[in-house]
Amino acid sequence: MAGLRGWRTRGVCAAAVLFGFAPLAVAQTETPTVAPLPIEAYGQEAHIDMMAMSPSGDRLARVEVLRGQRILIVSQLTSGERLYAARVGEVKVRGLSWAGEDHVMIFSSGTHSIADLGVPKTELNFGNILDLKTQKLVQVLQRTPDIVAMPYDGISVRHTTQGPMIFARGFNALTGETDLHSIDLTTG
Repeated sequence: MAGLRGWRTRGVCAAAVLFGFAPLAVAQTETPTVAPLPIEAYGQEAHIDMMAMSPSGDRLARVEVLRGQRILIVSQLTSGERLYAARVGEVKVRGLSWAGEDHVMIFSSGTHSIADLGVPKTELNFGNILDLKTQKLVQVLQRTPDIVAMPYDGISVRHTTQGPMIFARGFNALTGETDLHSIDLTTG
């Protein structure tokens, strides 16, 4: 019986090592020694503010903070090649998303007023499309006649049978109506 118990113990230990359970058991018995961070570390600005990976996983868009400047950077992960880099400036980037492999959506906001529409100083949302092929940045709804170039209630990236599409609701300043618009990735 003792030989059978020894075999079972060795079998369980072997299974634990094979399936990754042994490090968990070790981690529970050891106390890690980690030096506390200095108080200044908690007030430092993050080096990477946000990021989004392309649908294929080959490209990465991110907002980095370099020497106090916020920069939008798009890189090819396999080669490390930088496909795009530009300062963000005072714009508050709220999110990044991909529309296919060649277009990055940048969701942002800023504090502005629109006196012509009676909008007091408030936080307004914007959307921009970065076309990696042309290296151009186009504001969503800017080229849509009579529509205020601020997406109302967000922007959606949808993958359709025709490829990726962007949809946004826009406010028509002449009619006072809010309509849903499909947005061309190249022209905005």
